[in-house]
Amino acid sequence: MILLAGIYGLLYHSFHINMLEGMISISGTGQEYTDVQSFLVKLNSWMGEHYAIVALLQLPVAALGTFLAFLNRGYNYVEHFILNAFLTAQSLIMHIVLFPLTYIFNEKPALRTLTIIENVLSIALVVWVLLQFFSGYKKSSTFWRTMLSFIIYTFLYLVLFIVTGTIIYYVRKTGS
Repeated sequence: MILLAGIYGLLYHSFHINMLEGMISISGTGQEYTDVQSFLVKLNSWMGEHYAIVALLQLPVAALGTFLAFLNRGYNYVEHFILNAFLTAQSLIMHIVLFPLTYIFNEKPALRTLTIIENVLSIALVVWVLLQFFSGYKKSSTFWRTMLSFIIYTFLYLVLFIVTGTIIYYVRKTGS
């Protein structure tokens, strides 16, 4: 998984792909808009240079999401961590295979659509793997628990992203 994340990050960094283009859009004018835009450019650059670290930092949050959603299924947190490392590796393979399209659509409005398609494919892949992993249970229960794990992961990830981003933004803004 780390090797795949390194390859993915290297591709994004080498071909100057805007990782955040398909996920974040801001609008406005003035100095604050310029500051936020500048911060996002720097954040995108850092993510491209350190994508393996970013992928590793997401794993504990994703593992917590599946652990809580599948709490009574007999697997501990470490096993969920390993499961999510496997899921992340599969998702990275898909993103690497689709990278030529990402390069073609870089900095174009179609990149947002491609990002949505990739995210839907990633979700479908996770659902498929978890349906297989928890094959001894009802498929409908596993499906809904998988959706719950996405909700938990997304909520926790957004909170961490917003808190971390806000702290970094204001620390850099105040020069502390």
